[in-house]
Amino acid sequence: MDMRRGATCSAEVLSWGVIIAAALAGIAHGQMTRADYDRALGMQEKYRGLVDHAPDMPDWIEGTNHFIYRRSIVAAAGREAGHEFIWIDADTRASRPAFKEPLRRWLIP
Repeated sequence: MDMRRGATCSAEVLSWGVIIAAALAGIAHGQMTRADYDRALGMQEKYRGLVDHAPDMPDWIEGTNHFIYRRSIVAAAGREAGHEFIWIDADTRASRPAFKEPLRRWLIP
């Protein structure tokens, strides 16, 4: 299995799921409009802050089977809301924070 395809699948499934849900809601009320599609696409951003660990698209490291992606962090139990970057080795499926703590604080607002 190509891990690159699997890594991008989560974000694609989320996007398509929102579009399909909006389409089904539109079918119940009649013809879909451009506004219906725009509203469905905007829902991902609207609810992103409510979903912990929602992934963004991965950035592959050229010449390797490694990638880095950003995921959301929801504020909870002494933890601030924001994002964290995760490094993945697609061959071994190993993962770890992409940056050491001091560097991460400097890079991530």
